[in-house]
Amino acid sequence: MNGTGARATKGTLRSLLAAVLALLCIAPSASADLTSLIAQGKVRQYTRFALMDQALGIEAVRTIIPAGWQGGGDVSWPMQSIGSPAFYTLQAASPDRTVAMFFISEMNYEEPLYVTFVGPSNVPELTRHIPGDQLYREGNYTEHGNPMLRLMTPEEYSAYVLRSLDPSIEAVSVVSAERDPEARKALAQMASTREAQLNQTFSATPGAFVRDTTIDLAVLELTLTRQRGNLRAIAVTMIDSGTSGTDSSAFKTASILWSAKFTALYVAAPDAFEANRDVFSVFLQNTITNAQWSRALSQTGKEMGQVLVDIATRGAQQNIRNVQERAKAWSQRINERYESSLSQDSNHRILEGWTDVLLYRDNWEGPDGGVLKVDHDYDRVYEKDGDIYATRGVELDPQEYKALKKLPGVLPPGK
Repeated sequence: MNGTGARATKGTLRSLLAAVLALLCIAPSASADLTSLIAQGKVRQYTRFALMDQALGIEAVRTIIPAGWQGGGDVSWPMQSIGSPAFYTLQAASPDRTVAMFFISEMNYEEPLYVTFVGPSNVPELTRHIPGDQLYREGNYTEHGNPMLRLMTPEEYSAYVLRSLDPSIEAVSVVSAERDPEARKALAQMASTREAQLNQTFSATPGAFVRDTTIDLAVLELTLTRQRGNLRAIAVTMIDSGTSGTDSSAFKTASILWSAKFTALYVAAPDAFEANRDVFSVFLQNTITNAQWSRALSQTGKEMGQVLVDIATRGAQQNIRNVQERAKAWSQRINERYESSLSQDSNHRILEGWTDVLLYRDNWEGPDGGVLKVDHDYDRVYEKDGDIYATRGVELDPQEYKALKKLPGVLPPGK
């Protein structure tokens, strides 16, 4: 990659991770006509969009999109795995349909590596080793309740998801891939700590182990080849993986348990790509999963796990569909009172808090108590009728626009 390309990609990474609310070029003026400024492209106006889980009757996720764009998506409970019995696909599209953005919540998978049954030393013919290639059946479920899929890099998984969204895509080419050094250090420490904690937890189970835990976060720029017109894309994907299993005198097994913690996509026609890419930062950094919905996932996963334990204890020959049906019945019993995903005690951000210490940005209190992430260059943030306005050197009429409160920010050393 040449110097210019590297700098551009670095800028993309910082922009996407810095929670930019808006990119405005406004001359200092308290009396400027907002409609005129919007028409001139000097002001971007954003609105909140919430995606509901119709099965549970609660909000699953919300974000901020440009005013006039269409928000949409779907919440599904396919009992995909113990870790992600449900998932959502949040999306937004420009009025002319030349730009689309997607956010797909966590998906969990498993790649079996081997199973070995060890017979007595005096009867070696009872020892049987089954390699992963013989165990692997893509899409089938493992005994742990996970669909089988071979471990992928962020590049591979992004292409996999894009093709699932649009089967007409013939090829996905990676133009650039950026992994921020500071983020990599933070993620490596997070993975190491978790691996140690899991091994401590499993210490009471003879032979159980967890190793090779990694977390890979990448910002990718892609080109998508189709017969009906090529597209350009940005993907931000986090892959979390580790090998777990048992190593005992009678039984040895290992599998790669991995998850796509999230996949965020920006897809545009070539002539619309540069003009709209800044809104992807808004969409990504202000995506918030409802904590009540997250609890529903957690409780359902626990129910699925308990069913698997029950099956193993009884030695019953039940398949994963029994597990899914019982967990689905549990999820339908949820009748907790709705609570806003933007209440201070229920925020759950997909990009964990470690990103705050790496990036230069400010926090603002949202209209209903949550946190909005705004680039530090903007000195004021306002709300009116559910829409958000960020300004640089501009004061909007306080009688018409509600000024939002600036919260204590987290800035990197030396800023």
